[in-house]
Order: sequence, then C-alpha cells, then structure tokens
Amino acid sequence: MFKASIWRPTAKVVAVSGIFVLSFALSGSVADAGVAATDFGDPSDAPFVANRGVNQGVPNAIHNLDTGEFFSTLQAALDDVDTVNGHVLQLEVASLPEGQVLITKNVTIQGQTGSEQFVATVNTGSAGDTRGWFLIETGVSVVVQDLHFDGAGFLIWQALRVKGSADVARCSFSDIQYNPSSDYAGTAVALVGAGEVVDCDFSQIGRVGVLFYGPGVTSGLMQRCSFSGKGAGDWLDYAVEVGAGAYALVRDNYFDTCRGVASSDASESSGVNVNTTFADGTVADVLSNTVMDCTFGVQIGRGNGQGPTAEVHFNRLITNEFGVGINSPSPLSATNNWFGCNEGPGQPGCDATDGDPLIDPWLTLTITANPTTIQVFQDSAVESALIINSDAVDTSGVGLVPDAIPETFTATLGAVNPVAGGTVDGLVPTVFTAGGVLGTAIVTVTCDNETVETPIEIVARAEAIPTLGFWALLMLMTAVAVLGARILIKR
Repeated sequence: MFKASIWRPTAKVVAVSGIFVLSFALSGSVADAGVAATDFGDPSDAPFVANRGVNQGVPNAIHNLDTGEFFSTLQAALDDVDTVNGHVLQLEVASLPEGQVLITKNVTIQGQTGSEQFVATVNTGSAGDTRGWFLIETGVSVVVQDLHFDGAGFLIWQALRVKGSADVARCSFSDIQYNPSSDYAGTAVALVGAGEVVDCDFSQIGRVGVLFYGPGVTSGLMQRCSFSGKGAGDWLDYAVEVGAGAYALVRDNYFDTCRGVASSDASESSGVNVNTTFADGTVADVLSNTVMDCTFGVQIGRGNGQGPTAEVHFNRLITNEFGVGINSPSPLSATNNWFGCNEGPGQPGCDATDGDPLIDPWLTLTITANPTTIQVFQDSAVESALIINSDAVDTSGVGLVPDAIPETFTATLGAVNPVAGGTVDGLVPTVFTAGGVLGTAIVTVTCDNETVETPIEIVARAEAIPTLGFWALLMLMTAVAVLGARILIKR
C-alpha cells in the first residue's frame, strides 16, 4: 500500500534564535511511500511582513482586561505600549475581521463567551514566516482560548504559526486552506516549540490540524480534540502530524473522514501521521483515540533517515482501510487496540494493517452477568467490557479505550434497561429483568462490528414454607393445652 515518491527533495536544518527549524523549499510536502510529510517553513525564506489589508477592525472589539483599554483590532492592542507581558486581551464582539498579526508579547488572547471569532481579511504568504495568519515569535509564550478562527474566502497556509510556545484551548478552526488540491496546504496550528492543543475542533482544513515539528517540540500535546477531514478527493488530511524530531502525546481525540489522495504523487491521508522525513528522532505516543473512516488510522513513515518511534495503544480504529500502517525499520508497538471485532486485524469486521506493526494482542469485546441464575421477574446486572485482550488479560490497569464508544443490548425471555450506552473506563452496564417464562435467556451486546452474548438461567420461584407468628403460635399452644385438659377431665 505504501508507494514510492516520484520526487524526494532534500531537507535542510537552519538555526534560528536557538531553535532548529527544519525546512523544505518546494510546496511544503514530501511524499514518502504513501506518507506525505509537512514542513514548517524556514523563517529565513520570507521574514514576516504583516499584510493587514482593508475592511478590518470593529470599534471596542478587543478589551485589555488589565488596563481597561479598548482597541479595534488585536494588532492594535498588542502594539500598544501599555500592553505588557501577562496581560489578557479579550475579544468582545461576535466577529472581528483581522489581517496578519505579529505577537511579540506573552499574553492571553481569549473570547468573552467562547462564541467570538476572528475572520480572515487577507491571504497569507506561502513561504517562511509569511505563512502565518497569527505569528507567535521565538521566545514568546501565549495562551489562546475560547475562540473561533475562520479563514473562509482567503488562502491561509497556517492559522497559528508558533515559533515560541502556545497553549491553545477550547478553540475551533474552519476553512484554513491554501489551494488544497495543488499546494496541498493549510495547517490550523503549526508549532516548532512547546505547545498544547486541548478541547479544540477542526473542520475544512487544507491539510493538517496540528503540526508538531522539529526537536524544539519536546512535550507536545493534542488532547480531547476533534478533526473531520474532507473525505475523498485530490487533497490530503492529517488530523495531527508529528515529524522532524518532535515528541508529542496524542490522546483522547476523535478523528474521521481523512481519505484524500494527492494526484501529484499518490500520497494518502491518515488520522495520525508520524514521520522522520525532515529529521530523525520523532517520537509519538498515540493513546485512547477514536480514528474512523480514514485511509490510514495511524500512519508511520520512515522518511529519509531512521524511522520514528511510536507507541499506539488503546485506540478505537474502525472503518479505516488500514487501522495501522508502517514503513519504518523501527519497531511499532500497536498492541491492545480495538479494531472493530474480536477476531483481530484483517479479519471480517476488523480494520486491516499495512506493513508489519506489532498488533498482537488486541482488545476484545466481552459480556458478563451477575448472577447467572435468577428467578422469574428478578434482575441480573449485565456488563460489557473492552478491557480484556486476545490473550485473556485484563488491561484496564495500564490503559483504557476512549469513553463514549456506543454499544447496544438485546435480550430474550426478558428485557434490558438501558438498551444502549457508551463506554466509561471501557465498561457499559445494563440490567436484565426476567419475564415469566422459564429457560435460558440470552443477552447480547453489539459494539461496532462485533456481537457477543451471555446466558442467564431463569428458574421458578421457590415455594415459601408457611411460618407462624408469635401470637398465632401462642393461640395454637393454648388450644392444644385446652384440648388436652378436656380430654383428661373426661377420663
């Protein structure tokens, strides 16, 4: 399934203010046998010159909560001499048209209610620092939270270009694209420094949701985010990409519909893309995510050097062409994942794998009832689990599948309540109530493409032995005594 690239340019390493930035000079992509790696862009190729455009700004849109001042644009608030490190800049109008923004101060940028948005007014450049709609400079740390970024109608190469560090929380990004069917570009958050992206949503992204790039990323995190790809077409979708020597933890996310194929070189899409195309040393931990309806759920590519190191566990990988694919000399540990059925990868109902990842053992669906024998009209507690692997080992002590995996229950000779639920810590409980018919009831649970069952014996109610209360017993004893006395008198 992995294909050889029809071109393989050479990467270069450039030291910029103490940060190693690995760059690529062509369209921002290298195809490596099915894996298309994304470059951050060498700042020296095109220094940042803000394109502010026209028709931007709204009176009193940005409120500096520390000084009390108001500004019509974010850039004006940042440029103000009274705005200093540690200040909070709050967007207080529903929608603010904003050109390219240069951020050189350690500030928090936030929405007032979480519904406010920045909307693009200009195209970004395609090289170096001009790629950024919002450029966070080297050495600068920012918090970005409770905002929406909408690039509709404009060419946006990178919405947030982070050369310093950024914590991005509860934000959403849409229409961040730069000619997705020719340049194959558009990244919502691109980082070469420390960064966390948490509780964020991504849709209509040209290429990458979150890019962790280079050895400066030593503790990247993407958690509880959702990414919906563009489906089939002449484009690429990667919910998250870790490359060029970065380290990132990718956990508890939901990725789907990454199925594009680039006509330029047949590169393919995936929910998670881990590669060393631009530099060795890439490491990723991919844990407890749902990745579905993609060409590859998780795609591990070698690039031009040694392969990346990846740990892929406790993920729900379903309805992908390949749940896991690898083209790397480094071993890939992909054990204890749920592939959609109990029989294992490549079997009917389960995702296939490509290459030779270590996938055995995998997680299985089980169901238990307690008690297993009940009387008519009595209850039994039923529980399904995605915590037992194909070696019959309980894995819940080392990791768990995502919460909210949907499951449904059915039953014979009785009823279950509730009839559906979502996993919590890998478990879904229900209660079976027997009817009035004796026999063996069957309770089933279905999760994705697997259905398993457990029997419950229904027996008759035991007949109760009558018992006498104290007063009834006393009356009986009195009656016996009186009767006995009468018999003696008659004698």
